[in-house]
Amino acid sequence: MIEFYHKVVSFWNGDNVPDFELGYWTGTVVALVFLILVVVLRFLIFKRNKKVHEVRIPGEGGSLFVASGAIGDMVKFVGATFEYIEISKVSLRESKYGIVMDINVSYDMHGERFPELANELKTSIRGNLEGQLGIDSIKDINIHDKKITDTKNSRF
Repeated sequence: MIEFYHKVVSFWNGDNVPDFELGYWTGTVVALVFLILVVVLRFLIFKRNKKVHEVRIPGEGGSLFVASGAIGDMVKFVGATFEYIEISKVSLRESKYGIVMDINVSYDMHGERFPELANELKTSIRGNLEGQLGIDSIKDINIHDKKITDTKNSRF
């Protein structure tokens, strides 16, 4: 055991160790530290929000779970009542503040002003989610205008 200790101490001090071995071990340690830093920074910088597959509604005697697809279908039905907007995609994700709904829409530029129309759509969606399904856990509704059409008085 003492002999092993002396070998470790002599290696650490650089006694009787070829320069190649010192460079090799130094390079290996530097590479490992760099790799660990890259992995940690990747998770800190590119931290993605978790996708929500269902929304839990607590109740007496158990919980009710509503699938994100069902919520998306309801949002599309609500969006169909708006003449100048077509909803193409609805997704739910978990943020640090709660559940966030992202809605991708196409907007016909011959309709009402988009900000007012988007606010009406948000209000209508939130009212239907709370009234019909009892979901009040969605904190934000974000509307993303992915496409603007130029079709006068026609439905997409």
